[in-house]
Amino acid sequence: MTVIKLRCGGLWVHAPIAPTAECVRLVKELGSPVKYIVLPTFAYEHKAFMAPFCRAFPGADAYVAPRQWSWPLNLPVQFFGIFPRGVVEAGAEMPWQGEIDHRPFSSSVGVGPYSEVAFFHAPSKTLLVTDAVVRVPKGAPSVVAEADLLASGGPLPGIVATLSGGGPGAPPPPPPPTDPAERAALGWQRMALQILFFVPGDLARPSGSFTPLVGRLLVSPVLRKLVYGNARAECRAWIDDVCGSWDFRRIIPAHFDAPIPARPSDLLAAFSFLEEDARAEEEEEAGGATAATAPARGGGLFGAVAGLFGFRAGGSVNFKRTDMRALDGLAGSLKTTGVLNK
Repeated sequence: MTVIKLRCGGLWVHAPIAPTAECVRLVKELGSPVKYIVLPTFAYEHKAFMAPFCRAFPGADAYVAPRQWSWPLNLPVQFFGIFPRGVVEAGAEMPWQGEIDHRPFSSSVGVGPYSEVAFFHAPSKTLLVTDAVVRVPKGAPSVVAEADLLASGGPLPGIVATLSGGGPGAPPPPPPPTDPAERAALGWQRMALQILFFVPGDLARPSGSFTPLVGRLLVSPVLRKLVYGNARAECRAWIDDVCGSWDFRRIIPAHFDAPIPARPSDLLAAFSFLEEDARAEEEEEAGGATAATAPARGGGLFGAVAGLFGFRAGGSVNFKRTDMRALDGLAGSLKTTGVLNK
């Protein structure tokens, strides 16, 4: 959750979390009333806390991202206790418009649309996103209990060891570290990789997958595979718009590390996989055609900057094939059953 104190008075709350007694106390310590509470996505893990937070601050107005939906029954947000004053749609005038601008992304990727709104707080040159990008810290955030880290760094349960043990022929997993600090560090690596990949390639020896991700601005493999890869044109237009409209200096996502020092060129680099994946698919369909003979791809700001700075080599993260194996299989199953677009 991010809270902005507006110049006009009052607080603007982005992606509210559970309104525990501690959370409510910290918000009230800011010394201004909560005026606006914003749900920037359709995703349930963020939607779940919207109604309780609004009840904790009944004087605030609620606003939601466009194209809200639920599954298996498509119920209105009022069913979840959310009664919005308005929808943060493209071109809509918001009451905070003088300080915070917005650009929504929405695409029908299967049984329902994926939607997320990016916000730009001009006074601090801050871009706020929900799930679009993340930065994985080397160490666990302080809110993660040490007991959980130590448990995660212990012996792998049988089914987990089978699914993520390095593959056939891999050597037996090493014994868990006896030093508590080393074991907690191992536990954090395993936690982060499971969040990013669901079933990573080798939880017994995770450092080879974890270390290349640390400290980098990246698009999570789940969204890259299941969402943005199925809506490349819409995603490219959104990122072009965000980077062409706002001169931000840092990014605050709703997960992992924040704030992240980053400029538009860094965000473009993180999304350069849109071009790379399209090129790879074209070459595969052409029977191994080289990049020189493959058809030209879309240009625009994204294509121009990506080509100018060579983001293919140093931009988006190339995840290990073994880590992507489960997500590849999941995407294939979801496409077969019609949950994702083919």
